[in-house]
Amino acid sequence: MATLKQQDTLMECLSCSHLKTTEIWIALEPLVSTENEISIYRLESIAGRYECTISGLRWVCESKVTLLYHFSSWDPHRAVLQSMGYRQAGPLLDIKIIEGKLKEVHLPHFACFGARMDINYTEQDIVLFTWEFSIHIKINVLIKLIMFLSILGVGDRYDPSIKQKVRVLHVEGRGVSIEQVDKVTRFHVKILHPSFSLRGVILQALGCSVHCDLQIYRARTAHLTLHAYLMPCDPALTQAVEKQEKCHGSTRILKPRPEKSQWLTSDFYLTTSCPSDVNPRRLELAHVDPPNFFEVFIRDADSDFSLNLSCKSRKQTIWNHEIRAAEYRGSILTSDQHFVDLHQTALIDRVSQVGPILDRLLKSGVITADGYSDVIAERNNQKKMRALFDGPLKGCGPECKDQFLEILTELEPYLINHLKLE
Repeated sequence: MATLKQQDTLMECLSCSHLKTTEIWIALEPLVSTENEISIYRLESIAGRYECTISGLRWVCESKVTLLYHFSSWDPHRAVLQSMGYRQAGPLLDIKIIEGKLKEVHLPHFACFGARMDINYTEQDIVLFTWEFSIHIKINVLIKLIMFLSILGVGDRYDPSIKQKVRVLHVEGRGVSIEQVDKVTRFHVKILHPSFSLRGVILQALGCSVHCDLQIYRARTAHLTLHAYLMPCDPALTQAVEKQEKCHGSTRILKPRPEKSQWLTSDFYLTTSCPSDVNPRRLELAHVDPPNFFEVFIRDADSDFSLNLSCKSRKQTIWNHEIRAAEYRGSILTSDQHFVDLHQTALIDRVSQVGPILDRLLKSGVITADGYSDVIAERNNQKKMRALFDGPLKGCGPECKDQFLEILTELEPYLINHLKLE
C-alpha cells in the first residue's frame, strides 16, 4: 500500500522542529517474509521518491526497482567504532537490489542535530564522557573533545558543518570502511548512486543528542507488571523488543514518544503516581540490543495512574503520561473465550496481511499444506480469513490460537492493540 507522506511526519521532536522541510515521499509498506527467524522486507516501486514504513529507509529511482533488506546487529562492529571515536546513529541495514538501480538512498538515523544545548551539564558529566572514551582512545583525546564541543555549539540551533562528523559504516565481506555522505537531513543521510551491502549511519562524537522512545508493555502476570523500554528511535531495537516481549505473551500499551531529544548515556528515573516497585532505580539511555527496561510492579492496580520519566542531569521531567485502567485491563485475554474467537468478525473484516500470516501459520505447523492451499485460493482477504476460521482454525486448541495471535500481533500490531482496548 502506498500513501503520500511529508518528510518530517516520521516523528515529532520539538528540539529540531525548526529544521522541517517540505519534501514529499510516497510511503510503501513492504512485503514481509521470514528466513532463519530473520524478517526480510521486500519493496517494489516505479520511478519516484519512496519511504519504507517499517525502517524509514528512503530511495529515489528513475525506473522500476525491487530491493530486499533486513536489520543486522551492530555488536561485531562496536569495538572498532569506539576505537575510532564513532557511535552508531541508526539501524544497520543489509540491503540488496534485486532489480533496477537507485539514484539516491537516504539511510535513517536517530541523532538530533537541531537541539539547543540548554542542558545544564556539570563538570562531572564532561569528565564522565571523556573517561568513557579514554578506555578506547589513547591519543588525540583533545582533538575529539574539540569536535564534541563543536557539535554542542554555544547557542547554535544548527551547525552546517555537521556533515563532516557524520559517516556511513560500510561492511563488505570481512572488511569495513568509513564513507562520507552527500547530505545530512533531520532524520536521514543521503548517498548518491549507492552500491549495497551492509550500511549504517555513524557519528564522530564523544556523545550526541538522540530522538528516543519509551515503549511500554503489559506483562502477562496476575498482578499488573509493566516493562518500560527507554531507547533511541531505532526500528531494529523496536523489532528486538517486540520479539522479546511477544515470546512471553506481553501486550504493548501505545503512548507518545518524549517530545524532545535526550543525551545518549544520560541516566533516567521512572516513577508512578501510585504505590509501586520500580526496578532498576535508574536506567541509562543506551543503544544496546535488546534494550534494558524498567519493571513496574503494582500489586493492587484498579484505577488510572501516571508514569513519570525524569532525567538525572537535567533534574526535570521529560515525559509524563497517564496509564488508564482500560488500557492495562484490556491487554489481558478473557479466560472463557480466546481473543481470536472473541474478535473473529473484526479480524475477518480488517486483517490485511493475510498472505504473510498464512505463510507463518504454515511454517509453524498451525495449518497444513492442504489447508493453506484451500485458504489462499479464495479471491480476497475477507474470504481468505473467513475460510481460515471455518477450516484450519475451527478445531485448533488454545496453543495454536496463541501462535495465531502472536503472528497477528507482529504483522497487524495496530489492529490488535485497538481490539484489546475495546
